[in-house]
Amino acid sequence: MTETISKGHGRLELRHHTVLTEPTYLAWLQEAQRWPGLQALGRVEAERRIGEEQTKETRYYLLSSAMSASAFAQVVRSHWGIENAVHWVLDVTKGLDHSRMRAGHAAENMAVLRHLVRNLLEREQSQPGRSLKGKRLKAGWDHDYLLKILASA
Repeated sequence: MTETISKGHGRLELRHHTVLTEPTYLAWLQEAQRWPGLQALGRVEAERRIGEEQTKETRYYLLSSAMSASAFAQVVRSHWGIENAVHWVLDVTKGLDHSRMRAGHAAENMAVLRHLVRNLLEREQSQPGRSLKGKRLKAGWDHDYLLKILASA
């Protein structure tokens, strides 16, 4: 088990990373859920303190290879770094945090479409240096450019 401590913005975060390789757990999961290649379970026990307020959370990860707790901690940090970068791009280029969609599956459906659009815009390389936002705006103004993006799919 490894422990990570983060301080900043008036909060203290403690994270304990554990990798479980016990065959009993893995056999049950592989039998019940059929996850091929499952080699280990990762567990993160996170505690956050902001002033007097304290929250605790446990997250589990399915791992395709057994690794040390410190390697697992690095993998988790790397994963969340990617998630945060994707969220930032979606928020900045599309104003995602200002969306008011709440009914039914609208938010989930739009999330799929936003990710699709983001991936298509990233693949379009005819104008190096153009931002995703710039590509999106140009596609709205120029139908030929829009068709070029859609045809690359």
